[in-house]
Amino acid sequence: MCLIAIIIFVLAFVPYANAIVAIFFSLFSGSYKLILGTVLLFSAYYFTVQIDEKTNEDYMKSFYKVDNVEDLEFFYGNDYFSTINPKYSLVTTELNNGHHEFEKDSNNVKTIHKIEVESGVFTSYFITNKVGDTLENHLDKLYHLQVANYERDNPGKKVILDFPVRKEGFFRYARRIIYVLCILAVFYSFFSVETAQTYVESLKDISKKRPSFFNNEKRLDTNNLLDDVINEADENNTEISIENEVSLLEVNRAGEEDFATLSGISMVQAKYLVKEREDNGRYSSLENFYTRNDISKNIQENIKAKITCDEIENEKPKDTSRKRFRGRRLEL
Repeated sequence: MCLIAIIIFVLAFVPYANAIVAIFFSLFSGSYKLILGTVLLFSAYYFTVQIDEKTNEDYMKSFYKVDNVEDLEFFYGNDYFSTINPKYSLVTTELNNGHHEFEKDSNNVKTIHKIEVESGVFTSYFITNKVGDTLENHLDKLYHLQVANYERDNPGKKVILDFPVRKEGFFRYARRIIYVLCILAVFYSFFSVETAQTYVESLKDISKKRPSFFNNEKRLDTNNLLDDVINEADENNTEISIENEVSLLEVNRAGEEDFATLSGISMVQAKYLVKEREDNGRYSSLENFYTRNDISKNIQENIKAKITCDEIENEKPKDTSRKRFRGRRLEL
């Protein structure tokens, strides 16, 4: 399934193929509107591309002043001869990458050749005298010789050392918009098929589970149906309320280990909470629990949904402000 999804995702961005895939999925979706829409989208893209190509062909003929577009030969850089037409390349070399410098004697004149090589191609080639003055940019000369050799062997071709010039008109923009719509149509039709299959499966499940009233099967007792539903709801609510009560920690009954399970309460703090309750009486409310133990706001937010406190109406906490010892002090 994962492989199929990857293939569909790749095809969604391939021109023409995306529209065909969208039509394919629309046929399985069972939606006539979707089938018609994808077919019209494919037709619109096909005719828009044809008109755009014809418009650009006429524009290139007038721009480059040729009778036929096939007479044009585009090279997107002079050094591309080394890969597109290797036999015409004069800038390739067997020298290692890096800087090279050597001396040559031509016509009784000693010159120095300074060369830069990268990936087996000249990137810089200057001829200088011994003083260092540049006599010739030999790389430009090689570029022109490449073009001259190619035009000599292909007299009907016109070499253009640049990208083709294209006209950005209405059909060019329409072509791009329809291409994006074709991509969206692939994913929409695919999910439409998934939705349709899910709907069909649900109908099958319902038909299997539907009760039959034939062959002396027992009918539903509609008179007691409402009572049964109400009783079942009451039982569920009772179970939920009991579970909620059990899940909450009652601060006047909890032990040290119970308090230690709360977020932000360590075992040392848990012992202090129990000791405070034993020394100064039960907690009258959650606010009383927070205040007496000086619990920070952050910890209160973390534990307030996990604890509860039985309200105490008549019992008051012991006054901890009074002195612990009374009477006179005896010195021996």
